[in-house]
Amino acid sequence: MKIFKNLLWILWCASLFGQSAEKASQPNILWIITDDQRADALECYNRATTGKSESPLGYVMSPNTDKLAAEGTMFTNAYNNSPMCAISRASMHLGRYPFRSGHYKFF
Repeated sequence: MKIFKNLLWILWCASLFGQSAEKASQPNILWIITDDQRADALECYNRATTGKSESPLGYVMSPNTDKLAAEGTMFTNAYNNSPMCAISRASMHLGRYPFRSGHYKFF
């Protein structure tokens, strides 16, 4: 009976410590991938890389994307080693080179 009381006491104390820990909230991630455009086609990237609002070839008017970029993180030095859009998106999602993931051709 004494062992049962000790075990019950230990379990009760352990449950108190387990309840005090709060769960960490997960961040909300919005990952926007566009293809078939130059790096300076969006005004937010043009400002981040060159400091100008317009490129010599013009840019896409995207005020909502510019607002999202101002609040979040932009990757200004991101490169992809695949010239085709579906394979490059798959390699960015998987985090592997296309030849390592088995993506060799256009889908």
